[in-house]
This record gives sequence, structure tokens and C-alpha cells, in this order.
Amino acid sequence: MDNQPKQTLIEGLLSQVGISSDFVKTVRFRGPVGKMALVGLACILALGAVGVRSVNPLVQTLCISLLAGVALFIAVGILWYSTKFPDQATLEGMEVVVMHRQKAWAAKGMAGLPPDSTIIPDPSGTPPQQNPPQDPEL
Repeated sequence: MDNQPKQTLIEGLLSQVGISSDFVKTVRFRGPVGKMALVGLACILALGAVGVRSVNPLVQTLCISLLAGVALFIAVGILWYSTKFPDQATLEGMEVVVMHRQKAWAAKGMAGLPPDSTIIPDPSGTPPQQNPPQDPEL
């Protein structure tokens, strides 16, 4: 019996290129930015494969043009989303909900200073004065 694990087709192809399967397992495409990158990578690989296999120069030129367009479109989309939503760019699913909850908990009761807060004097200024009494009728 052979106790050595069998390689899958993808692992065999990756090992020929020099990429280990452990490295591939650690790379994760998370959040909207990761998903856009994954879709872009798949489109670029598919267009590249069609362009390489084709013998027609028109098809090759069209594939190169589409490849450049897809790469530019995906790059602009990733940059826009990362700039517009930097805290959510690599989060997905429940992580976004947890982040919003943590922000809400951190901001609870932060409308302003409490009315009985202590006055911290400015060392270079005049001595602090007591707050004037507040008349509820005014």
C-alpha cells in the first residue's frame, strides 16, 4: 500500500510553477476587495488562455485589449472601494456586523462631557473659575 498522499491536478500544476499548496491554502480572498480580485484574476486567466491558444491575430489582439480593460476596471474598483470604505474592505459577513456593534458600544454615551465633569486647569492660563450656578427658570 502507498501511504503517500495523492496530489490533485491543481496541486500538480502549482508545483510545476513553483508554488506550494500550503501557500495557496494560506492566501485568502476576503471581503469585497478580495472577491473583486478573485473575479479579476479568473477573467485575466481565462482571457490569457484564449489569447495564447488562438492562432488568429485578431482574437489575440482582442484578448489583450480585454485583458487590459478588465485589469484596469478591477484595479479602479478595488481602489475606489478601499478608499470609500477602508474599514470594511477586507471584512465579510459577520465580521462587518461585529465591527458595527463594537463601534456602537464604543460610542455609547459619548454625546458630550457629563455635566459634573472636573475642570482641568490650563497650566499657562488663569486659575479656573467655578461653573456659575444654573438657574432652571432661565
